[in-house]
Amino acid sequence: MITVDLFEKQVFVLHGITYLPHYNIRSQFVSPGYGKSNHNLYTKRELMDAGAKSKTEMLWERSW
Repeated sequence: MITVDLFEKQVFVLHGITYLPHYNIRSQFVSPGYGKSNHNLYTKRELMDAGAKSKTEMLWERSW
């Protein structure tokens, strides 16, 4: 059995879509499909200004 360590990370939810922190770029968030169907990056401020709510999720470690 393989186990993976998970860490508490801040995410944002806007209109039911969860935006996760980018794996390599600190302070940038991405939506589902990033890298395949879109290449949009968002800052915490952009998401908050749009009305996103912050919450904590258990995610894989980021490289930063």
